[in-house]
Amino acid sequence: MEKCCAVRPGTEFPNPVVDTARTTELRIIPELRAAHVERHAAAPNEVILYRKLSWDLGDRTLPNTCRRASFPRIIRHLASANVDLIELPEPLWVRALPLTLSAGILSRILACGRARNVTYAIENNDIRQLMGIGGLAGRAYAFIFVWGGGFVFRHLLDKIAYGSAGAASTYSVMRGMSSVAHCTIPELPKAATKQTDPAGARVLFVGRLERRKGMHALLKAWPGVELRHPAATLTIVGDGDLRPDVQQWQSENPEKRHFRGLIDHREMSSLYRTHSVLVAPSQREGRWREQIGLPIKEALSFGMTVVSTAETGLAQWLKNNGHYVIDDPRDLEDALTRAVSEPLHRDKVLRSLPELDGRSAADRWLRTP
Repeated sequence: MEKCCAVRPGTEFPNPVVDTARTTELRIIPELRAAHVERHAAAPNEVILYRKLSWDLGDRTLPNTCRRASFPRIIRHLASANVDLIELPEPLWVRALPLTLSAGILSRILACGRARNVTYAIENNDIRQLMGIGGLAGRAYAFIFVWGGGFVFRHLLDKIAYGSAGAASTYSVMRGMSSVAHCTIPELPKAATKQTDPAGARVLFVGRLERRKGMHALLKAWPGVELRHPAATLTIVGDGDLRPDVQQWQSENPEKRHFRGLIDHREMSSLYRTHSVLVAPSQREGRWREQIGLPIKEALSFGMTVVSTAETGLAQWLKNNGHYVIDDPRDLEDALTRAVSEPLHRDKVLRSLPELDGRSAADRWLRTP
């Protein structure tokens, strides 16, 4: 047993030439995102089966090796003698649980032990919260899942890679999961190229304009930052239900508050290079908790200082490496003021990152026999 080791619409992706008769890997994804397709371009022997498309793909043309996952198609691929590795959705993706269980069980039956089942996990929320049921009933469902789910997935999985210490902690309560070969590889980026040093105290927010992303907390905290650090500016990138609130708030001090709305992802690199601090003040809401946070990863790759809450699975890593992590949203003003006054040196942030990004390292480990 192995133990733990520590856009715009219209853009086309490369269409890898795949001989389906020689396909060796099958990845089942409930919701296909642009990042999945970008990694897929470097996997010539992989087929992706997905249930639905994410908004970030727009009307992009997909490779012919990314196919909608009808039940007959899943069965046909699982029964194929050419598949020797199957990546299942992570067990705690609750909405995808029927798909994960059916694919896992069918792979054991149809592949007859020929294929290895693996998964990548980043869910870090409390299991009772994930059930979405409160009170005694919620505790009962969580108890059943901890014991029954742990038993089932112990037999369905051969390997599991955790993308954060928070995810490893969440899964550790499921009985029997520790007997599955596992490894914790923080989902950190490698350093980006063409670094520059930004001028001034410039703060950046990237994400959905929603309460759960901490937008209300940010709008409330920022005026205090302006009073304490008059040179500070804030740029907000994104869209969502709170867009009217953000626009009204921005109009009150347009010289220091900039709202960009949705922009081409290819333009984000210039924003990361010209801002010194990223703020990502996410808050739990219902069954949702920030797992990693793509803007956090991208900002780190450019050497930015991060101000975040303890909700992200990378919270402990951020703390250990000098970034600003708060437990209470009411502390956001103080954290932002300190970050813009004393941001980490970009070279220090970049030196803390791995040479190979965490997701790619996890893929390598999962695919090692």
